[in-house]
Amino acid sequence: MLNPVLSVSQACNETADLLKRRLMERGWKTLQTFDLQEARFAIDGCSCPHHGTQECDCDMVVLLVYGMEPEPVTVLLHGCDGQTQVAFAENAQKKIKETSAAAIRRALEGNTSATL
Repeated sequence: MLNPVLSVSQACNETADLLKRRLMERGWKTLQTFDLQEARFAIDGCSCPHHGTQECDCDMVVLLVYGMEPEPVTVLLHGCDGQTQVAFAENAQKKIKETSAAAIRRALEGNTSATL
């Protein structure tokens, strides 16, 4: 289940880089496991289902964020048209600790273009 927690007024890759940098400054570690734009390069003739053109700026980045908890938090960033939605991946068996979620939100809230 995805629950968007933040909207950022910048491209997905810029938001991912910002989040990784700010979390690293706080002693957290991140591992980027997926980037849609990189995956699209491997597929010839792939077009965006949202825009239907090769030139679209749609992107999705998946980060595993390692902080104080033994399990990483999976953070999904979905970008389109210069906006990025940030969400946490959860299911019934894996609930994100509020302290981890709050720390990740705070890492992006310093960006004046971020809104809850």
